[in-house]
Amino acid sequence: MRSIEARFKKSKNTTTITKFYDAVIYQKFSNDRIRRYFNKLVDKDDYSISDKRAILQDLYCITNKDNPNT
Repeated sequence: MRSIEARFKKSKNTTTITKFYDAVIYQKFSNDRIRRYFNKLVDKDDYSISDKRAILQDLYCITNKDNPNT
């Protein structure tokens, strides 16, 4: 499993938040790891601070989903 940061850098999306979604989807990362790398990699201009909790909850859910393509 590649790190979140490596997957983030490989993503072709334009905003840091969509790149981060691409990096964690279906990867089974821990909530702590997602939170730490979200704070490190995602530009604060890409989301509202009041929405951060909901965004993190969504990220926790999508990382733990099973990949329908496997």
